[in-house]
Amino acid sequence: MSNTDSPTRVLDASALVELFADHPRLMQLLDLAADGRVVVAVPALAVAEAQVVLAATPATWDYILTCHGVTELPLSVHTAVAPV
Repeated sequence: MSNTDSPTRVLDASALVELFADHPRLMQLLDLAADGRVVVAVPALAVAEAQVVLAATPATWDYILTCHGVTELPLSVHTAVAPV
């Protein structure tokens, strides 16, 4: 199954904080992503908001963000100021 066929789950800041606390359902979600059964999307803004709470090291973030099946969603300036 390719990533385009897999359902996508978008994590917000609160989910990222819970993930760092080893929340069982979120850890299971990472396992599903590693197996290619889901895609976990992590918006840059959610990372920034979670980092305020977590104060995690870059290496810790890299561990999560480089997991197979995890996709970073960058926030460009143009996206941030685009009209809704």
